[in-house]
Amino acid sequence: MNKKNFYFVYIITLICILTLIILYKNPLFNKNNNLFVKTKNSQARNERSTPRTFILPATPAVAFAQEKRLSIVHKKNEMQRCIIKMYDLGYKNIGNFNDYSNFKITLNLIKFQKANNLEVTGEFNIETKTLLGCI
Repeated sequence: MNKKNFYFVYIITLICILTLIILYKNPLFNKNNNLFVKTKNSQARNERSTPRTFILPATPAVAFAQEKRLSIVHKKNEMQRCIIKMYDLGYKNIGNFNDYSNFKITLNLIKFQKANNLEVTGEFNIETKTLLGCI
């Protein structure tokens, strides 16, 4: 190894050591002042006790909207079960099972209500749902 290469390796080594010293003194990389580990929490919240996904709604309006959305999902599932029960009972001309305002479903529901001496409403009321067994 000649003298020129030796000085080159020596200078590169010094640059690397100085870079490591500078990084060590930097608060982003210093373990005592690591900004990636430290987070400022509010005094009112214990971060380890309750995950953020379980936080209660901020207002009653949000709670009402969440409850309404859950009710709609439950009602759709109930309606689909009723339509499938009607299909199983022989009312085959129903069309799409996911279309709850389908004319064919209403027509077959009226036929079902007439055949079972129920009040003819064309809607899935309590008596119709009870008779179908989809509540």
